[in-house]
Amino acid sequence: MTVRSIVTQPLTIVVLFCFYALSLQAQTVENCNSSRDCYQQGLDHYEKKNYRLAIRYFTLAINKAYPNPEEVHTHRANAKYQAGNYANAVADYTNVIFFNAKNASAYNNRGLAKANMERFESAIEDYDRAIFLEPNYSSAYNNRANAYRSIGHYSNALKDYNAAIRHSPKDPLLYNNRGVVNDDLGNYQAALSDYGKAIELKGDYAEAYNNRAHTHHKLGNLRAAIQDYDEAINLDGAYHHSLRIRGEIQTQLEQVKDFEKEHRKQPKQKVVVVSKPVNRYQGIVKKAVSNSPKSKKAKSRFNVSYLNTNDKKKTAKDKYNNNTTSKKRSKKRAKNADAELIWMYPNPDELIDNIYTSSEPFIEIKLKIIGDEKIIKEDFDVYVNNSSPKFNEVRLHKGRKNSYTFTARLQLEAGDNTVDIRLSKSGKTFQSEALTINYEALKPSLYVLAVGTKTNLRYTSKDAYDFAETYDTQNNVSNALFNRVRTKTVIGETATASNIVGELEQFKIMYETENINANDMIIVHLSSHGFVHRDRFYLQGSDYEAGKIRSTAVDYGDVVGILDEIPCKKLLLIDACHSGAAGKKADSQQILYEIKKLNKTKRGITTIVSSNENEFSYEDKSWENGAFTEGILEALQRGLADINNDKIITINELYRYLNLRVPKLVDYYKSKSQTPQMIDNELGNVAIYVVPSQTAKLMQD
Repeated sequence: MTVRSIVTQPLTIVVLFCFYALSLQAQTVENCNSSRDCYQQGLDHYEKKNYRLAIRYFTLAINKAYPNPEEVHTHRANAKYQAGNYANAVADYTNVIFFNAKNASAYNNRGLAKANMERFESAIEDYDRAIFLEPNYSSAYNNRANAYRSIGHYSNALKDYNAAIRHSPKDPLLYNNRGVVNDDLGNYQAALSDYGKAIELKGDYAEAYNNRAHTHHKLGNLRAAIQDYDEAINLDGAYHHSLRIRGEIQTQLEQVKDFEKEHRKQPKQKVVVVSKPVNRYQGIVKKAVSNSPKSKKAKSRFNVSYLNTNDKKKTAKDKYNNNTTSKKRSKKRAKNADAELIWMYPNPDELIDNIYTSSEPFIEIKLKIIGDEKIIKEDFDVYVNNSSPKFNEVRLHKGRKNSYTFTARLQLEAGDNTVDIRLSKSGKTFQSEALTINYEALKPSLYVLAVGTKTNLRYTSKDAYDFAETYDTQNNVSNALFNRVRTKTVIGETATASNIVGELEQFKIMYETENINANDMIIVHLSSHGFVHRDRFYLQGSDYEAGKIRSTAVDYGDVVGILDEIPCKKLLLIDACHSGAAGKKADSQQILYEIKKLNKTKRGITTIVSSNENEFSYEDKSWENGAFTEGILEALQRGLADINNDKIITINELYRYLNLRVPKLVDYYKSKSQTPQMIDNELGNVAIYVVPSQTAKLMQD
């Protein structure tokens, strides 16, 4: 039985390392007091491969508002990946993409995590994006090829391996991988050539020797196969299983000698030598390259083999000699059928008192089953607290010999969930060890997108920046409403129409990867020019051109359409000066009508706009903001909207303050009228802000 392997190359770990942290390396810090201390502790533990501790310290750094969120989330995602926590790694790579949508490495790494969860189609989409961002990204081509091969698309895999080799022609791993898929396609000579090239580039490449031996064996090149198996076994003891295969081949060669000897005695007898093919184990070897702070060349490898096919065939002679014995053995096995269920994830050996703690409402469990009978998915029952809940995404994979891997995705209830798996077969029931999974439901998270486009208005970018900065402070308040607050600004030249839509679509991606759930909240603040074109309300992007409205302005219908696909709470704050398009003044009444019409067709969205019918929105150097945004900043930062003094500001309190304050502000400075409007408040009186304690004290004083 030959283990065939594909190398996944590589988990690109980008070390965005602040030089300040270098001065901390000599320190031994038991408890980190600052975000930088926590971050450095995380790096130290990561380098020592203490991934669970690294995750803990990176999380502390995030909670303490580490100044570079993309950097710390990248490292935490890598640590989760190395720890085998692929679902949470996907969530963190999504965070990295949220902070930087052009981070090709984050897409590549998220694809690897998804591939480990056997979500190959979704992984391919991530590799597509990584290659789009970096067309010469050989690792992404290789990883996409591996994913294609996993779902049986061998021709696509071959194309991607070819592309990877074009961009990295000196990488022996790529030739080894292409050799495997050439073997899959029956291109045996091409496979031998690829393995030979891999060995030429890396003389001690045991895996390439082992794979080449497999192909030689299939072609009947028995002596060449033995020679390559010898090399593989001498170079790497992990290929001890090849000893048996080599023994089988040597037996075949002895048979050949016997036939030749007999043939010499009876020259008229025709000699037929049948080469017994070997079991094919098509595995995956994953190669993770860790760019540690000390060395970007530090590497770690781990081999995981998955059995995909088993095409063991018996020769006519084998069948003749063993037919009766096989039947007896099969009857005996069926009579004494037994099975053992072994936890793979969560792993009881790594738990204290068999308790696993999850901060996510979903968990993917995995068990290995070793038994004598063929089993199917329907033979399993999953029990949580002695009841059988609904579960989905069930997968069952046949492993080597008589083993299977069973995977299921469970939804957890708050508190302890005692989980055991039961297999019913041949009138018997086999049960796994019971594990307790404790789900600690977290507070909802808040995701803020603040957009300020470049127009002839002076303060749109500042509007967005100030709004995001106001919500950044919510990560540090006591008795916080939200488990975490993530803010993203798109301002100035970067606030093009396509970028704005792209950032909104990131929310949808984060929901699809379970990073945003139904309890969370999204707040979008938009500061720009607004206008109506052909009965559609648009917001100008920084690249706005009057003749290219569809590509340079954002259709409000697209905004609510994207957000509507995310079943969580959504608040839109639109500070749009209705200056109109092509020099014409916009009809404010028509704008409000279009917003109302669109909102009525969507779920769970509350919109507050900056002005009423037949009014315009104003900005002034006295505020250095739009009047609407200035009112929001006063309401939140100074706690002026907290009518009942409970230190919490709700949507209704915010709107009430804006409705009173903005008209007075504009009347005093502009002698104009401007009255904000709330449209279809589907969220009700939801809390959106906690007044910081120091602000509350100033209000009392």
